[in-house]
Amino acid sequence: MAKPTLTILMIFNHNDGISGEIIYINDVANGLIQRGHRVVTFAIDTESADVAQRTRWRKMRWMFSQSIFNLRIYRSVRSQVRQVRPDIVHLHNVDSVPSVLLACRGMKMIQTIHELSMIHPFYELLSVSGSSRVATWRDLWYHMYRGNLRPMRVLFDYGIFNHTWWKRRFISKFICPSSVGVQLCRRHGLSPSVHLPHYAMLPPAQYHDLQKYGDSNVVLFVGRFAVIKGLEYLLRAFALVRKAEPQLILKIVGTGRGRERLERMAEALGLNGSVNFLGRVGQPELLALYHEASMVVIPSIVNEMGPLVVLEAMACARPTVAFNIGGQGELITAAHAGILVKPFDVDGFAQAILDLHGDKDQAHRLGSNGLKYVMHHATKEQHLSALLEQYNEVINTYSIMNTKASHG
Repeated sequence: MAKPTLTILMIFNHNDGISGEIIYINDVANGLIQRGHRVVTFAIDTESADVAQRTRWRKMRWMFSQSIFNLRIYRSVRSQVRQVRPDIVHLHNVDSVPSVLLACRGMKMIQTIHELSMIHPFYELLSVSGSSRVATWRDLWYHMYRGNLRPMRVLFDYGIFNHTWWKRRFISKFICPSSVGVQLCRRHGLSPSVHLPHYAMLPPAQYHDLQKYGDSNVVLFVGRFAVIKGLEYLLRAFALVRKAEPQLILKIVGTGRGRERLERMAEALGLNGSVNFLGRVGQPELLALYHEASMVVIPSIVNEMGPLVVLEAMACARPTVAFNIGGQGELITAAHAGILVKPFDVDGFAQAILDLHGDKDQAHRLGSNGLKYVMHHATKEQHLSALLEQYNEVINTYSIMNTKASHG
């Protein structure tokens, strides 16, 4: 008997850039459509792009409207719900929680938690630890205040208007790409919460790709130019690497407001000519860069939920060097696909790069482990099937509850 076709409405914050969350949403939506389901994606325009440049009063007014009720957002989301008439609403990262949830009232809702800040605004900050704690706290505090006003979100969203209560009241299930996220959701009463890891969105490497390590001198970074991505630590580590292996080249793929600052830092460290900032690239170019690289470096310094770059590196059979924190540490440990370093240990990060560069057998073994893990545990088909199971479970449970209520 054929399974019924679902109508799914996916709602998320509008993002000017291309984040891992947006890449995931688009890919999942396309995959579900190919399976015969109807999927509508809707990006909420929160007008937050220029928040850092606003006056203090405008910032406070914007934050208040986001935290308690935003009529414009409510109307736009409610209009989508009425037009689409979904079987289930799949929320992703949304800021104006009461407005969105009220607009979706009466619908079955499920949410994927892509960032720990969606559980509590300070969780990314509080996951920081290590010998550079003071400097890192200062940098992260500046980043969060200037970029996202997260200290104020604690007061408004969780101190006064209690967004956790709204989520518990309206959302039927929470999906987390990492087991840490599941634990934190349960701690805050966001249940049931399930662990559903992301999947590799690049085609798995073929056997001949495993042999392409050779004498490659390319070290690859892929990600946004945000403080939390740890690029400052990577540049400092690569300056040490260059002293021992001057032929190595660091290629950086990504965009963000911090590019000029990072370029100045690279110049000050004497890395001219050995660090290439490539900007944003398309998937064919990205795939070629992964295959060209001898390793992929992931210096994120906060507890990220499910970094796609780890899975992309695994799919391309490339070993990784990363700080042992959050979802990246969880994935790399499970797959035995790279070298993990104590967070903020610049010397240790540099040594791990040198170790992989000097030991091609180890690099090949770790890359092969990652590819096997992706092919057995992190395929798109596995993920879509598991996601549809979660949808159907929420829909069926909701229907049973309504039937009991109507006969009560």
